[in-house]
Amino acid sequence: MIYKRPPLTFDEWTAVSKQATFIEFDWIGIDNQGKIGVFSSVTVGYIPSKVFYSYESYVVLESVFGDLPKITVAKLATKESGRKDYWVNWAQKGLFAFDNEDVHRNQRLDRYDLIAVPEKALLFDGVPEIGACEDIIPRFNLAFTGDISFSQLKETGL
Repeated sequence: MIYKRPPLTFDEWTAVSKQATFIEFDWIGIDNQGKIGVFSSVTVGYIPSKVFYSYESYVVLESVFGDLPKITVAKLATKESGRKDYWVNWAQKGLFAFDNEDVHRNQRLDRYDLIAVPEKALLFDGVPEIGACEDIIPRFNLAFTGDISFSQLKETGL
């Protein structure tokens, strides 16, 4: 899921699925309240295998989320330094925006940091177009309220 950029080519997408390249890759997840989160990974973070079930669904999902309008105010949830415009844009669309900040750290924490949160969350049921892409959207038995470790995602995936 790349904001305002074309989707990865099939070859790039395949390389990411095999962790054979160092490409920014975004994927969508749903929490136990139906809230939508976008997770940015540079191939080194945990990405559920379900995300790579269908390249065709990935391309559709890219389009749907890329075209979403801004519907709310975003609030930064991180104390990490640096530009956070990318994640603020996602939060303004109603998504909880996470990043694997480990690529910027000296010591890995094996987690996705919550970077920006929407004032008003967009719910899975509020985007009927993504129903056709449900085959590549993992659900988790947890709430998107803070940083999430890779092990939490693995353990709570439904």
